[in-house]
Amino acid sequence: YFISYVFLVELRRSRLHWLLFTLRFYLVELLTFVPLYAATIVIAWKVVPYVASGPLWYQIVGTLGHCRKWWWTNLLFINNFYPRDESAQCLEWTFYLANGAHGLCVFFSGPVEILLSLLCAVLPP
Repeated sequence: YFISYVFLVELRRSRLHWLLFTLRFYLVELLTFVPLYAATIVIAWKVVPYVASGPLWYQIVGTLGHCRKWWWTNLLFINNFYPRDESAQCLEWTFYLANGAHGLCVFFSGPVEILLSLLCAVLPP
């Protein structure tokens, strides 16, 4: 909710048209966030398997192995739609990031969101 407050305060201060300001605001948010998210995926996928061990460590490393195939769904923020099998997701605990990104996009692309969910329901797993 804090980001909504910041957005509304900055919108009130801005001299740009509200639509241009909104597009710029979300673009800056994405350009700030996506490189950090990509670095997190790479570190979790490539580095984490080598930094620890233990009796249950194979379970954690096993889930990180899915990043080899599904990393791109995280960067496109569709990892909560595709793959449909939750056990095959890359960093399955990041589903809420995709939910947040979809919440930002609803203002602009509500119909696109519906089409995306329908398309992912038809795609093979």
